[in-house]
Amino acid sequence: MIEDCYGETTKVGFLDLLTVEVMKDQDPIAWDIAKSEYMDGLAQDEQVITFDNGSNYYWLHDIENFVEENLEAA
Repeated sequence: MIEDCYGETTKVGFLDLLTVEVMKDQDPIAWDIAKSEYMDGLAQDEQVITFDNGSNYYWLHDIENFVEENLEAA
């Protein structure tokens, strides 16, 4: 999502750096807040799910596919 909004690379002086890496390195607190808000939005839209209070997120469609594949095998 960040690359879609701000581009894949950012020019810093004469260097072309990965935008995401620059953001994470220069302001890790803001990066964590933005990431948390993004994941919360995906969870509210029921696109991702967590089983451990946000330590790990899983795409809902991946879980549905896993369940379907394993039900067929049983």
